Amino acid sequence: MRMVTTGIQGLDAHFSGGIPTGSTVLCISEPSNAPYLFCEQFASGGLSALETVYYYNLERPKVEVVERLRGLLPKQEVLKNLQYFDCYSVKLRDLNPATMKKLGIENHAVKVNEDVVARLLHQPKDTPFRVVVESVTEAIQAYGLEPTMQMLQTLTGMVRMMNGVALIMLVKGLQDPAIDMRIRHMVDGVIEFGVERQGFGLYSYLTVSKMRGVQDATRLLLYKETDKGLWLESTRRVF
Repeated sequence: MRMVTTGIQGLDAHFSGGIPTGSTVLCISEPSNAPYLFCEQFASGGLSALETVYYYNLERPKVEVVERLRGLLPKQEVLKNLQYFDCYSVKLRDLNPATMKKLGIENHAVKVNEDVVARLLHQPKDTPFRVVVESVTEAIQAYGLEPTMQMLQTLTGMVRMMNGVALIMLVKGLQDPAIDMRIRHMVDGVIEFGVERQGFGLYSYLTVSKMRGVQDATRLLLYKETDKGLWLESTRRVF
């Protein structure tokens, strides 16, 4: 299997070069900055490698995310490979169109559960690509549970067959635990962010509970948030 970068050098090192093509990775976290930074670094890693990146964002305004991507990329011209889908307006779906227009929002967002599958069907064969969905939690609220779960099942299957990679984000604790487990079972890798208090200190860590194609994948890693994204220590901590 060919390995591709996660966008985080320290994490790639622990996986002996990155994650295998054909993999869909679940990023799960309580509300914090870390999973958003991970999504941005995952996307920027693909753009730097000249992959096509399909970025579906239901969580944050477009200007915020694109500006962060610009800061992470060494060459701005690689942004041409970014296909960004601004779905932030689903958060305001209860407002009528006239009110949204006054706020400067035009609700022309694609429906992620319909668009992502159709778009990948037109992805040129043997052209590297990656998909980011930020987030599945918001997609469930916007489109319903079963349509979203069907989309994830189809997405993971297509990514595997087409040798792309995908990252999907899930906010911990906002769904029934059975839904979390269904998604964990469906994907190829699970990375979970957490924070632990020891004395007067707070320690941010991520746990990897599975990763297809990586031997002895289960591990715990400390990380720090920096202006360049997430930085991981090189020390490995085994459960």
